[in-house]
Amino acid sequence: MTTSFSPAFAKMDAAYETRQIKKLFHGPESNADTEATAALTEKARQTLADAIAFACMPVTHALHIQPKCR
Repeated sequence: MTTSFSPAFAKMDAAYETRQIKKLFHGPESNADTEATAALTEKARQTLADAIAFACMPVTHALHIQPKCR
């Protein structure tokens, strides 16, 4: 389903779903040493947090309420 929120949520998802989550935490690096992988990726976390903050924006929308006829 597409709504007026869809583009904003897509930007947030794109900013969050990064190499850190998709490849490192779910890959052989993390399986071998989770704590070292987390420590290493925390160094890059601020860049990711900035991308998420940049993608976060107000969404203009309107609600239309209609009675449901039986």
